[in-house]
Amino acid sequence: MTAIPAEPIHAVKVDGVWTASVDYHISLEPVGRRVRVYLGGTAVVDSLDTRVLLEKGHLPVYYFPRADIADDCLSPTDRSTFCPHKGTASYWTVSAGSKTAANAAWGYPKPLPHLAPLAHLIAFYWDAMDEWWEEDEQVFVHARDPRTSIIVVECFRQVEVILDGIVVART
Repeated sequence: MTAIPAEPIHAVKVDGVWTASVDYHISLEPVGRRVRVYLGGTAVVDSLDTRVLLEKGHLPVYYFPRADIADDCLSPTDRSTFCPHKGTASYWTVSAGSKTAANAAWGYPKPLPHLAPLAHLIAFYWDAMDEWWEEDEQVFVHARDPRTSIIVVECFRQVEVILDGIVVART
């Protein structure tokens, strides 16, 4: 679990400094499933440590640890944008297989303090990538929102249910 406060947060500028307030919901939560992203027939991400950013008024967005992104597929660009809720975003061009997608990945290397865990995570524009997979099931349109549905996906990994240190179920 991340170190993000449980209550909804929002950034406001007070005396030139961005700080959090409680009138805007944003949270970063673990996905708990293997997520893969493909471009040009090549996996650019294969992660068991994916996070989903849930933000008021936006579709859910997967964020991935830099270590789970394929080597040499990201090239920094000069583009940057500012979000009053997260901070300044940096962008990367993604190259894999036979394709290149300009400014298709972004992250917040120095996010606002209340979202410090974003510092080492990178997101990708959904439509700029060719395929998205959760476990062994292809996902379409956008990341799934764990707040609005029970998500069941086909999985060929071993799963154990442990209660008080005792294995009560195993696939």
